[in-house]
Amino acid sequence: LHCSIFYDKTKIAKEIIRYCQNNLNNNEFLKFLNKKNNKGITAFHYASFRGNVNIINYLSYYKANIFDVTDKDLNVIHFACQGNKPNSLVYFDYYHKGKFNFNQPDSKKSTPLHWAAFMSAYECVLFLLNKKVKINIQDKDGNTPLHLAVIGGVSKTVRLLLQKGASNNIENKKGETPMQLAQSKNRIEIYNILK
Repeated sequence: LHCSIFYDKTKIAKEIIRYCQNNLNNNEFLKFLNKKNNKGITAFHYASFRGNVNIINYLSYYKANIFDVTDKDLNVIHFACQGNKPNSLVYFDYYHKGKFNFNQPDSKKSTPLHWAAFMSAYECVLFLLNKKVKINIQDKDGNTPLHLAVIGGVSKTVRLLLQKGASNNIENKKGETPMQLAQSKNRIEIYNILK
């Protein structure tokens, strides 16, 4: 099931789910749907990462646990941001209104906005900023989403964060502001935007 969803084979994933639903008792079936791999990743996480709303809806219909987290405390929102799938975010926000914390940190205190900024997931950054998430929140290394957008290296994402109020003066635990980080990584265009 994990592989079929990860490789975006919707028809196969649905066949697997239907087969198991018909051949397992209810408890076994729910255990199967919520089975975690060796990193704690479920089928729901992969569906969110792929932005496969068809499978997300299918898993929801069969009562798979949408709120499960991985061994590193990543939830489906983090996975949607890693895959730059705003359609997953819209689904979870619309069908599970108020049930997700869009500022939820993982085990390294990285929020979905941190992940979206780091992965240069512009559409997810935009969605999250429109949800009024905390923009200057720091992870365990002291990095804000703006720091991670600098590392990601896409000027459009950096510009968006600045336009929405990201601070350019916050230092991470290495004592670097986003501008200093851009300079050390030789990201000239981003450095000029920050300047």
